Amino acid sequence: MDYILNKKGIKRPTLDEVLAYDNNILVEKFSATYSCDTSVSKFIFNETKKLFWLFNESNFDKFGNLSIDDSLIILDEMWHTFILFTKDYSTFCHDLFGYYIHHKPTSELEKDTYIKEINSLSKKELLEKKSNEKRPQYEYIYDKLGEETFKTWYLELNEKLNIEGSISIKNITLKDI
Repeated sequence: MDYILNKKGIKRPTLDEVLAYDNNILVEKFSATYSCDTSVSKFIFNETKKLFWLFNESNFDKFGNLSIDDSLIILDEMWHTFILFTKDYSTFCHDLFGYYIHHKPTSELEKDTYIKEINSLSKKELLEKKSNEKRPQYEYIYDKLGEETFKTWYLELNEKLNIEGSISIKNITLKDI
């Protein structure tokens, strides 16, 4: 999944400014949808706000497109929930970044093409391909948001919340993350 943007009037808020945004109704909706503790939803929302900030920063750094891979799927789910609150999401984007961050899901054709491609590779080739594709994004996240966020996104969230490709956060508390 990628994001699309209109580059006119881009703002460059600090990470703290983005993290200062709160939306309790969104957090409650996410908690109800995924049967999880509100503190977990707040935590996931904060991580999602970091992702939005990173999308914006990548424009200034001319990094290119960041993608949401399997490890970040829970952040994508929070993004989906936020988009449902259309006015809040639009205001958040415009006030903080100066533009609306559009969500572009991966199409079935894109998924099928990728699956065919990786199925034709040996294990060694597949590991090399994944490493080459993901390394720049991993390094960018690590450099911009630090080791703690990198570990949270790529080790802890995946381990705790994404079990065999399905999201299961029921009965997870913040101390579990």
